[in-house]
Amino acid sequence: MTYAQFEESYAAAAREELGRLSLLSAPELIRRIESRKFGKYDQAFAALAAKKDVRLAGPFLARQLRGSLSFQERLSCAVALLELLPYSGIPAQALADTSHRGHGIYTEDLEALLEKTLRRLEEAKAPL
Repeated sequence: MTYAQFEESYAAAAREELGRLSLLSAPELIRRIESRKFGKYDQAFAALAAKKDVRLAGPFLARQLRGSLSFQERLSCAVALLELLPYSGIPAQALADTSHRGHGIYTEDLEALLEKTLRRLEEAKAPL
């Protein structure tokens, strides 16, 4: 198998997995993700982000991002979380790289944006 064939088969398998995961409810998807090791299931986080359910996925991804992850795991998590939120200009790379000089400030900005977004969603669904 050539490298190009391998890449195509991996991409096809990832699309298939994403299709299966996208059929699950967000709570079921989170339950499945929490029961497995984070780094092996980047497609699951892409599916979770695609669901755009920031109330369920946002806090979960934020907790994961604060955990002890590899750089690639942190990057995948940061990208998924940023996709859930309104555009912020926060670079995923700085969130993933704990030695980045702006890491702390960007992390604080991300947490504030998540909190503000969740509060706005909560207020929007409250009865008038």
